[in-house]
Amino acid sequence: MRSAYCYNHHNQTFIAVAKNMFRFKAGSRFRNGILTIAIESMPPVKYTTSGRKRRTRARVYLRFGLTAGLVITLALTAFTANTQAAAPNQSPLPFETAIRSTFNKLIDDVRKDLGNTSGPEEMVIVLDLFSDEDTGEIPRVSQRIQSVMLDEATRRFFEFRVARFTLEESRNADYMIRGSIHLGATETKDIIIYRVSAEVIDAWNMNTIGTARKWVSDPELDYNPLALYHDNPFYDPAYFQRKKVKGEVGNIGSTAHPIYSMETLALLRDATSAYERRNYQNALALFSDAAARADGQTLLILTGLYLTNFRLGRLTEADSTFTRIIDIGVKRYGKITVRFLFRKNSVDFWEGDVATARYGAWLGRIGEYFYQREDCLRIVGHSSNSGPEPWNEQLSVLRAEQIQYLLRGSLPGVKKRTLATGVGSRENVVGIGTDDERDALDRRVELIPVVCKELE
Repeated sequence: MRSAYCYNHHNQTFIAVAKNMFRFKAGSRFRNGILTIAIESMPPVKYTTSGRKRRTRARVYLRFGLTAGLVITLALTAFTANTQAAAPNQSPLPFETAIRSTFNKLIDDVRKDLGNTSGPEEMVIVLDLFSDEDTGEIPRVSQRIQSVMLDEATRRFFEFRVARFTLEESRNADYMIRGSIHLGATETKDIIIYRVSAEVIDAWNMNTIGTARKWVSDPELDYNPLALYHDNPFYDPAYFQRKKVKGEVGNIGSTAHPIYSMETLALLRDATSAYERRNYQNALALFSDAAARADGQTLLILTGLYLTNFRLGRLTEADSTFTRIIDIGVKRYGKITVRFLFRKNSVDFWEGDVATARYGAWLGRIGEYFYQREDCLRIVGHSSNSGPEPWNEQLSVLRAEQIQYLLRGSLPGVKKRTLATGVGSRENVVGIGTDDERDALDRRVELIPVVCKELE
């Protein structure tokens, strides 16, 4: 039943809805860069000729353009209050036990939202990839979470169709399960544990239906990032600015996809999957489609364009996109946070000569960009907290000086135009001190444009 219409003239909107829609649930969904407001009629019970109860869902869509700020305001889900704990208040569980328990709880929440109704309409639940709560990146274990949940669905929940979140499935979704993973440690800091926070949302209005959280202890979890994030030259400064200002810890709705519409996020997930399979031609097409959307000009999507062009040997296009990424980082966030993975207690790179060549290419583009500008650069090194802080301070400065040295080929007068400093482990984001890819962000180097007088 879709007995409604919308009229918009000179910013005056008139909505008429059939009088027999006697209970409403209003929400919103984004399609093609515009907001879709859903008004859903939900008569508690309706009888078919066979006497079975079924639930009817009638939605009316009111579409109009939005500013980016309104997109963010309406799309985000506040989940902070349920996930603020920094230490486990429950015993860590084996991985599969925790994930199955989490999924069962969320499905129960969906059943409660639907009520005691049944019928011919198939409810579709999509599973998004879980992101790292501290970095916003997606670890490989997220794929395993999806697999366990899909297996649990086929064993126990026949009344729902559960599928991975893709562009095709996003158009059919009634509910979405998404979440984040936080790295933690026991009080003795000798065992790494993981906090898995999840929520199920109504895919039509983005309202949270239910939440769940479990602590997991499993030394075999593959927490390395997916290929797109592993190859990414940059970390997203927007994530850290948002977290620093708002203190968003465990905020599922904002850590993974704060500014994407449902369709753009689905394109990003499909492109990430294609890149993971090394299907770079398909990944390039998907990243291009995402970048062409109103909410697609983000560092991550543009980085996907850069990496796929580079992999396909399209070096001119890759270099052009890389420069766009630098420009956005500088103009939008005031800095570039570069992903350098150093060896423990060393200024040498983790992957040796291969990484040196890759990092050198990145820094070459960065140096060329700033050579055309009047800015100077403050190069800020960071270190993990695995050693004594005086050594961490010294090591962070040495790493900044290593990056300064590598800039010499593309930025003439680098010594006069840059200042290498370090902050030790004072600004750790992950803070677990494992000195591997899990806490690579704590060994980052930031390039901050400043007025040259500030370096005097």
